[in-house]
Amino acid sequence: MVTPNKQSVSEIEAAIKGFGEAYATGDLDRFLGFCADDIVAMPPGMPPVVGMADWKNMIAGMFASSDRSDVVLISKDITVVGDWAIEWHVEAATSTNKETGESKRNYNKGIWVFRRDDGRWKLARYCWNPTPEVEPQ
Repeated sequence: MVTPNKQSVSEIEAAIKGFGEAYATGDLDRFLGFCADDIVAMPPGMPPVVGMADWKNMIAGMFASSDRSDVVLISKDITVVGDWAIEWHVEAATSTNKETGESKRNYNKGIWVFRRDDGRWKLARYCWNPTPEVEPQ
C-alpha cells in the first residue's frame, strides 16, 4: 500500500485547478505551462499526440475553434510514488463552436500522469475517452 503524500497531493490538486481554469478560459500559454515538454496524450479516436509541439498545435486548434464553459473536473483518486503521480477523474464541459454557435456538452473519464519537474508537478501523460451523458459528481 502507498501512503499518500499530502503535500504532493495538494500541489497536484492546485495544478489541476490551474490548468482547468486555463482550459476553461482558453489561456493557451498558461495551460501549456502545466504540461511537461515530453507530454504524450492519447485522445479518443486519434493517434497519440507526442511532445509539446504537437500537443500545442492540437490544443491551439481546439481553443481557436471553440469556447468552453461549465467545465467540471472531479478527481477520484491521486496516487503519488516518488516524483510520479497517477490521477483518475471524470470531467464535463460545454463546447461552443465559434463559427456556428452550436453547443454540445461533452463527458469524459481520464487518467493524468504527473511528473515532478524542477519542483513543479506537470502533466506528462494523458488518456481520456467519452462516457455516458451523466454529470460528474
